[in-house]
Amino acid sequence: MALAARTLISRSVTPILEQVSALAAAPNPGRGIIYSLSPGPDLQDTDLSNLVSQFTSIPNSIGCLSAHTNLTCDHVQPIPQATICSWAEFDMSRARIFRSTIPGRAAAQVGRWHAARKPQHDALSDIPPPTLNGETWPRSTPTHALPTELEDLSPEDVNAVVYFSDNSHEGITESLRSFHNASAVGMIATSTPFVTGRPFTLFHNKDIHSSGAVGMCINGFTPPRHNVVFPALKAITRACMVTSSEGNLVHTLDNKNPTEILLHGIERHKLMVNKDVNLAFRESQFYLWVAQEDS
Repeated sequence: MALAARTLISRSVTPILEQVSALAAAPNPGRGIIYSLSPGPDLQDTDLSNLVSQFTSIPNSIGCLSAHTNLTCDHVQPIPQATICSWAEFDMSRARIFRSTIPGRAAAQVGRWHAARKPQHDALSDIPPPTLNGETWPRSTPTHALPTELEDLSPEDVNAVVYFSDNSHEGITESLRSFHNASAVGMIATSTPFVTGRPFTLFHNKDIHSSGAVGMCINGFTPPRHNVVFPALKAITRACMVTSSEGNLVHTLDNKNPTEILLHGIERHKLMVNKDVNLAFRESQFYLWVAQEDS
């Protein structure tokens, strides 16, 4: 689907800036660009500003600042101070970029005794939640119209959607479900208050945004096949049903305390010794994978 794709990893910003400048110096109205920029911890503000200026000068472009990561590959040592820049080029005759301000779910309150209270009963609680293609939509995230740039697209023609969002992505995610034939890939941009002074940093053509989402819809191709692999991750519990939750807080799994389930899983995998957390446990990171099954 992409005309070209490239990822550059370098301790020095110079080679990255040279290639991005060359890309910006050859504007092509028939070309669309999706990019992400992960600044290295030692990247100077002026260098970051130059990179952003070059990218935002490219027509039909969307992107974001992403979190820094230490890439590891076989036989290649990680480069902890590297700046990482990735972009892909698409044919705009079969693509449409968009900007969304559709709100997501309000952040759940944490740390107050009343945060986990049950919502009061109202007249709407007796109305069954809406469904689309047999899938129930959560009432906490209302249905939304599509972003303006996408309103005239036929759902049958859209094969893929790629988008970057702030941490309140629920609104745009629900909206894009209208494209029921499309494979959608979304990424939450990194928090950037200490990098750019913005909560998040999203790019849409020449504009820089602190919230919302930006993305690209792609049509006219054979629907893509996709597969997601999580290397170096190991399941420590079996799949559980979320039996009670509020916002982003999970209260019970299979009607049991989630913390107890996690600790039992850690014990079974010998990450705890004599009920004391050992070094291996302290250095481990744990993730909760949430899957929504079709009704």
